[in-house]
Amino acid sequence: MIIYIPIEIPVRELPGYLLFCASAKSRGHTVVMASGISLFLLLRCKALLKGCYLIKNVNIPDRSKKVYSRFIHQGFDLYCQEQESSVLFGNFKSHLDVLNIRSDQVMPFKGVFCWGQRDFKEYKKFFHEQEHIFHDVGSLRADIWSTKYIQLRASKRSEGQKPYLLFVSNFGYVMGKRHWAEESLVSRSLEHFETLSQEQTFINAIAQESKICSEMINAVKHLSQKYDQYDILIRPHPRDDIDKWKHIFCNNKNVFVTGNDDSISHWIQNACAVIQNGCTSALEATLQKVPVISFGSERIYDDLSIPNKLGMRAKSLLELEQVLENILIPQNYIQSQDKSDALLEPIVSRNGDSSSKILKIMEENSPSLMHQEITFGDMLKIKAILATKRFFDSLRRVIGVKDLDVDTFDFRDKILEQDLRIICSVLDLKEPEVTRLNKSFLLIR
Repeated sequence: MIIYIPIEIPVRELPGYLLFCASAKSRGHTVVMASGISLFLLLRCKALLKGCYLIKNVNIPDRSKKVYSRFIHQGFDLYCQEQESSVLFGNFKSHLDVLNIRSDQVMPFKGVFCWGQRDFKEYKKFFHEQEHIFHDVGSLRADIWSTKYIQLRASKRSEGQKPYLLFVSNFGYVMGKRHWAEESLVSRSLEHFETLSQEQTFINAIAQESKICSEMINAVKHLSQKYDQYDILIRPHPRDDIDKWKHIFCNNKNVFVTGNDDSISHWIQNACAVIQNGCTSALEATLQKVPVISFGSERIYDDLSIPNKLGMRAKSLLELEQVLENILIPQNYIQSQDKSDALLEPIVSRNGDSSSKILKIMEENSPSLMHQEITFGDMLKIKAILATKRFFDSLRRVIGVKDLDVDTFDFRDKILEQDLRIICSVLDLKEPEVTRLNKSFLLIR
């Protein structure tokens, strides 16, 4: 079986998918990871062999509906692993409203893989006529966060450096490379603005994010002076412009801005505390048993409130100091850790074997696709098509065309191979062969 996975943000998605690839190879399957742009181009050129197409959003806007219909028409089976948004919202209905997920929308999937019991039950209730397609398998990302894979999170700091507090940005609209008005076009294309209420919620959430971001900046500056025995690390969001953070803290000698093109996991694992607001990092830190402080104003408009219920809460600088003094003594955090674990119990299933569960469901639901294999000739055809597109994109740039559908990321071979080696060692599996067909197209088998 060939399983195609469109990648959007490798730094966030890749570790979990590498775990999936290792498991898939052990069962005789091939995984293709590439940008959605490349995969759809190859589909239109009839260069993709039939397989399972694993996407990450339950929301199906008209544009995606046309793309997915084409995949289905050419013999592909569609599956969905909801990436994260459903586990961040305090109220599941808010998640459905904000992402404009409708009970009458097209659901072209043979299986939808849920993080835990909450979204499993809520989705089944919402799509009651198709409840059979939903499965509580856990999350590939959450599996990687477990202590089993702690080798993936070895510290990259030099020996002798100060211990650090980690502030995590969840402010991609405010601190992003593009202005939030430009980013809003993405939400519009995903049909998140079908009503005036949805658009107002988005605008209010931008104002809210600006306020929380300002509070975080003030907190970093305050703590950098108050706790000079610690370094303070800022982890920008993948959408953030790193230079904006560097400009803000250019005079703070113990404040450092990390990159945002590698996994955040090792920064979380080795932090004395993770300070965030409405961010998935709170879930990851909780599962890694790292103290969490949820700081700043409440997330009212976008309802990203689950992360802020984890760890300890602080809404002012005084409260932040008090909480920090408390949790830096490990035994003082035990009760908060237990409370956070209990809160996540129905939200994130922690069986540690979501890959095998997903693959088993695919094997059962897509038996006609089990014996597809990519040959050397298929690879040559794919490389030729991708190279041709790259050539014509270069010509278009020369003549001034700006709005090109191009791949915006590059798989980092060294890190990828190192992580895959560790995963296979932990699972006692043979390492799969990795073939790169271009900078953002990988074949793993």
